Amino acid sequence: MDYSEQEILREVLEAMRSIKFGSVQLILQDGKVVQIDKVEKVRFARRAATGPASA
Repeated sequence: MDYSEQEILREVLEAMRSIKFGSVQLILQDGKVVQIDKVEKVRFARRAATGPASA
């Protein structure tokens, strides 16, 4: 099944919108997108240090 350029763009945009931190990588073959890889990172906010060591 061949995807149209519009369908591929839609998939790329969906991948971008679905993650907060991470990357979207396009894999090309003969100048055409053959695969989209999405890596999502989960980041945790740093907590302020508490206790005598932080004073």
